[in-house]
Amino acid sequence: MSDKRHFHRVLFTATVELKVGGLVFSVDLKDISLHGALITQPKLFEVEPGINVQLTIPLSSTEEIIQVEAKIQHAEHGRMGLEFHSMDIDSISNLRRLLEVNLADDELLNRDLTALLEHHH
Repeated sequence: MSDKRHFHRVLFTATVELKVGGLVFSVDLKDISLHGALITQPKLFEVEPGINVQLTIPLSSTEEIIQVEAKIQHAEHGRMGLEFHSMDIDSISNLRRLLEVNLADDELLNRDLTALLEHHH
C-alpha cells in the first residue's frame, strides 16, 4: 500500500474521455498525479481491475490534450483509480505543466519526476 501515495496528487476537475475497447465514455476527472488519476466510473459499466484503458484529458486553456494509456487499479463507490503506464512526450510535458500550475511546490514535482523516471527504468 505504501506505493499508492508515492506521487503527489492534485485536485483537478475536468470532463475527460475514457476509451475502453471500442467504447468511449465521458467521465469526470477528480484528481491526477504523474502516476495516475481518479475518475468517476461510467454508468452501467462493469469495470474490472487490470483492464487497459485510454484517457484523454483536454486542457481548457489551450487546444492541447494529455493522452495516456492506463490500467484500472481499483473501482469502488462510483470511482475508478487508474495507473498510467505510457504517454507520448507532449502529454508528459502537458501533464507536468498542469501539475506545476496546481502544485505550488516545484520541489515536490521534481521528486515525483525523479521517482517516475526510476519507476519506468
